[in-house]
Amino acid sequence: MLELTPGQGELIGDSADRTVELLAELDAVHATLSRFAPGRDGADLHVHRGHTDVFVVLEGTLTLKVEGGARTAGAGTIVLVPPMVAHGFRNAGAVDLWYVNLHMPGTGFGDYMRGLRDRRRVPFDQHDPPAGGAGLRPADEIVIAPSPVALGATPIVLDADGTVTVGDHLRIRRS
Repeated sequence: MLELTPGQGELIGDSADRTVELLAELDAVHATLSRFAPGRDGADLHVHRGHTDVFVVLEGTLTLKVEGGARTAGAGTIVLVPPMVAHGFRNAGAVDLWYVNLHMPGTGFGDYMRGLRDRRRVPFDQHDPPAGGAGLRPADEIVIAPSPVALGATPIVLDADGTVTVGDHLRIRRS
């Protein structure tokens, strides 16, 4: 199992309103630790065709943009967004949002984030929602739940001390 703490990864971006650190690039999971300041937008509506997007909310509130509205996930919750569910996200709250973002299985998310940082296009499983909604799964398939949550046979656990464990693949200790 890969064990990490913040600061051991690759800094993708660090500004007053956003910090992103790439922590892991494993076949099973790519992981980042992110901080978004109040009012900071993340991604616009998009879909992933071949992987699940997971947000583990450590502090603050994640506002998930979905077709027709928004859903929120507070600290201590885990959000599973299945393939072909249109989603985006932002920090609509009044305090910093800290979250671990997992892409399962690992699908080149690390290279995609480096490409955004370096202003170069890198192919990645992130697409505009299909015209007319063809093939989309409904937003109510998104799971927002307290820890633990299972993605197939892989449990995702957020401990009270902020440690995130992804099956036997990865453990991220908050300090």
